[in-house]
Amino acid sequence: MSFADFGTGTASPRLGAGSGPLSAGLPAGQRAVHIPLNTAGSSSPAAPSADSGAAFRRLWDSVSNSIFQISSNTATIQRLLGLFGGPRDTPEMRQQLHDVTERTRSLIKTTTADLKKVMAFVPSDQDRQVRITQKKLQKDFEEVLRRFQEASKVAAEKSREFVARARTHQALSISAEEDAEEDEPLLGRAQQLSQLRVLDAEVEFNEALIAEREQDLVGIEQSIQEVNEIFRDLGTLVNQQQHLLDNIETNVDSVAINVEGAHSELRTANGYQERRQSFMCWIFIALLVEHLIHAFFIRRPELLLFPLLDTVTLLICELALVVVGPGNRSLPDMAANPFVLKRQLPGSSDSYAFQVAAAPTQTHFAAPRATGGITIHDAATLDQSAALAAGGPDTVLSQVMFDSANPSLLLAGSHDGLVRLWDLRNGATVLTWNAHAPVLSFDVNCTHTLMAVGTELVGEDAKIHFWDVRAAGGTLLASFEECHSDDVTQIKFHPTQAEAMVSGSTDGLICLYNLSTFEEDDAIYQIIKNDSISKLGYFGPSYEYIYATTHMETFSLWRFLEGEKIYTFGDVRGISEELKLDYLIDCTYDAASQRLFVLAGSQEGSIGVLDVGLGNLQLAYTLNGGHTDIVRAAHWRLETGSLISASEDGSLCLWQQ
Repeated sequence: MSFADFGTGTASPRLGAGSGPLSAGLPAGQRAVHIPLNTAGSSSPAAPSADSGAAFRRLWDSVSNSIFQISSNTATIQRLLGLFGGPRDTPEMRQQLHDVTERTRSLIKTTTADLKKVMAFVPSDQDRQVRITQKKLQKDFEEVLRRFQEASKVAAEKSREFVARARTHQALSISAEEDAEEDEPLLGRAQQLSQLRVLDAEVEFNEALIAEREQDLVGIEQSIQEVNEIFRDLGTLVNQQQHLLDNIETNVDSVAINVEGAHSELRTANGYQERRQSFMCWIFIALLVEHLIHAFFIRRPELLLFPLLDTVTLLICELALVVVGPGNRSLPDMAANPFVLKRQLPGSSDSYAFQVAAAPTQTHFAAPRATGGITIHDAATLDQSAALAAGGPDTVLSQVMFDSANPSLLLAGSHDGLVRLWDLRNGATVLTWNAHAPVLSFDVNCTHTLMAVGTELVGEDAKIHFWDVRAAGGTLLASFEECHSDDVTQIKFHPTQAEAMVSGSTDGLICLYNLSTFEEDDAIYQIIKNDSISKLGYFGPSYEYIYATTHMETFSLWRFLEGEKIYTFGDVRGISEELKLDYLIDCTYDAASQRLFVLAGSQEGSIGVLDVGLGNLQLAYTLNGGHTDIVRAAHWRLETGSLISASEDGSLCLWQQ
């Protein structure tokens, strides 16, 4: 079991299954630059119809996860091939290589069938999102197939070399033995028989080993042939869909023609508008002359005033509609929707909040304090509803987070080596996990089954521990000791893939994991060299990218699957001429608009929100007047336009767009 049964009030803790209400003390209730990294839609693309949408999403998720697994397996195969034929070439290693290769072959076959089903969906002309999703999945699958094919070719070449060397060595050994028997004097009958038995056993063993390698070689060559056939199938799928692309191209041409027609109509309308403005001016002059003549002939000067004012007023209103028009108003941008300080909650600078951890319901948040306590606040008013004493007066906290499915459960990591699970309905600690070293970071995967905890460097070890949280009290599954050589500052599981994880450290390394195995060498499939890591997170339509901020105030973007760098922005201090920025706070990803934002701050307490483009950072918002010292944390809820910030001046601020 895990610890989400607390959400339903049962005694058996189980993470993520319940969503019981909080106790009575807790409340119940633009202009931006798009990142040109991926033009796909949301993380769960919609299919052409409502009935097929769920099946399309399931297939999309299945293929995405399989591509990740194939890529990870290929990395393992490449690593094992590096040991092939060397001093670490053991029967166990060869068996592992064989097993991973066979699993990958089977997974490729299954993924090919699923991808064909994905490509079989026929999107309408308006479903650009589905078309892009199909193209992206096919491209990613082809890429991992090429990598697997290259690894298979290397394996086949090394197997052939081994078989040839083994047969040559065996032939030479037999020949040398026969020559030695001819040259030596006759031995006793028993001794000769013994030597023959040893020789026969050695020959038999070598022949078995050669046969095993030849069998592996047959399997590898079969894998290469299967991959070639899959490539041909994918090419056939592309040809089958060519008529769809032709239709799309035709529609694009039609749109272009219509746009040109609309442009011509706009030019015509603009001419009408200019002539209308001139016409209205002439009418105004004519009416003015008429009134002057009328007043002059009947000798009534008052007519020069009131009717003329009425006429002028009507003409001004008409001219305003002509010039401005209901459709000529400029579109709103970010500058037209600024943040306004809605409320400030003062506090002591000695016990400032260094994190704003929102509950999954977004109705309340937890603020861990520098003095060791945790306060719970209403997200709409900042009113404090509860306070927790985390371990004692000397306990230093490092991170807190809510269970993503239960707003009543709060996890807290601390420097005393413990991760505590709090039930906010009674303010009690219900479970603890002991890392036996200061805890700096932790996370729980999306299926609420696995927790990873990163520790401070103690002696020569900075570890990552893994617990199965379904078991009562938690079962320690593994401890990784070689991945980092300094403090593990960040642990982040993938939002949708339960076995995918990334970690960051002050040693400057970002490690990417596939936790289908807890053998450390096999689990780490990619290592990225960077500066000392401060923050890590995922973004993108299917969270296929990661961002990294460092203690050197640099910012970079990476592809999660391949570990390839997309862009490095370098030191962001001084990147904006409009606002002096001294440090990075964190990043926020808006899945609806597919925009990534960087939150940065100044020593004086100002906050700048930077919109991330590929190669540039653009200042989108400036938040001034709330804080007077370094801003340690901020939580931006984009769907409501509210932002909560915490500063070393001890205050919490609620901003609203």
